[in-house]
Amino acid sequence: MKRLTVISDTRSGLIADISSLLAEAGINIEAIEAIEVAEKACIRLEVDDLDRALNALNRDGMTVVAEDVLLLRVPDQPGSLAQISRQLADADIQIRALTMVQRGETENIVALACEDGNKAGHLLGNWVMH
Repeated sequence: MKRLTVISDTRSGLIADISSLLAEAGINIEAIEAIEVAEKACIRLEVDDLDRALNALNRDGMTVVAEDVLLLRVPDQPGSLAQISRQLADADIQIRALTMVQRGETENIVALACEDGNKAGHLLGNWVMH
């Protein structure tokens, strides 16, 4: 799975501008997460047409990064995330982003972006959704 991340200075109307731009291009937003860190906005998007969304946002002058994301099934119990993150740390794989996509009664679905997605996918094979 791929996800887009828009990095921008924080400003009023940024999400309205992004969502309007994508709507005008006929692109549906399937998931969105927005955070502000040190006066920078980081908006993560999952869309129904990644290439068209990337082109539309780039044409508008936005700074956009596309990255591979692994979807993991993580048991809903203390220590599960610690086990996954420790495996990655011990293999010297940096986590770029981690988002809980869905919380269930017995397991959660987590989106994970790493500096080396292939290596992480191999290492976490039993956790990865196929």
